[in-house]
Amino acid sequence: DEVGLPEPHPLDYYAALVTAPDIENVRTFWQDMSYGELDFSGSEVTPWLKLEKNRGEHTGSGANPQGRQDLVNWAKQAAQAFGAELSRFRGFFVATYRQTDTFGSGGQAVCGPNDSLSTILQEVGHGLGLMNHSRSVAKPGDYEHPFCIMSAETFGDNNPTFFGRFGKAGPGLCAPYVFKTGWLAESRIAKIPTNGRSPRPTVLTLSPIRERQLGHKQVAMIQLNTPQEVTYFVEYRSGGWDRGLGGPTVVIDQLRPDGFAYYAGSITASTPGSSYVDAQYNLS
Repeated sequence: DEVGLPEPHPLDYYAALVTAPDIENVRTFWQDMSYGELDFSGSEVTPWLKLEKNRGEHTGSGANPQGRQDLVNWAKQAAQAFGAELSRFRGFFVATYRQTDTFGSGGQAVCGPNDSLSTILQEVGHGLGLMNHSRSVAKPGDYEHPFCIMSAETFGDNNPTFFGRFGKAGPGLCAPYVFKTGWLAESRIAKIPTNGRSPRPTVLTLSPIRERQLGHKQVAMIQLNTPQEVTYFVEYRSGGWDRGLGGPTVVIDQLRPDGFAYYAGSITASTPGSSYVDAQYNLS
């Protein structure tokens, strides 16, 4: 029921966004985050399809998830009427002609023309099962992790990030969430012995977490339970999707029993002698 809308993105824009194998896009980001376990190569893009609904019939929101599911269902019905064989696909990405809603869950994501690649990657992450946003120890609300795509609405669309073909992009996925998905193989992890309160003094050389070929370990894990349960993750971030970080950086996170990743601190690799200290766990 809408008139006077601007021209939408052409179809080759979305084909490049989700299917191209050799540019920074949805396909290559999640391929890199999963060390190649996620393969989007069979994805297809339909032409623009008209939903036989008025805009006012979309009532979806965070408080009304069924309304959001209705929007996805309308799009799937339109695709089936067009002739798409949806049973062949594990998930669905709905691109709307104008900004309507932005969300992801249960194998599906919805985004509009104003959403940057950072936001799209976050919503696809929700669709892949990463339902929690990332947080910060200092500010424990959502979207407060400056080095994680699951805080894209705050940091991916602002800083640290870089500007690519599809708008602002990056950073990568923080180590606790890579671990939770099962993509972080044991061979990439150095598990530091502890007595529950203090870790054993250890010297490590870490390779950047995104490297496919294993040189050194890429993540240190430190499990502690006194004064409370927490698992520390220490990772080295450099280049690629993390090139907007301003330089090679050691990032320190907590994974707590609530299932959220919390940014605890970082050390710029170009500043020798820098440190992170958590006195309550006798950790530095």
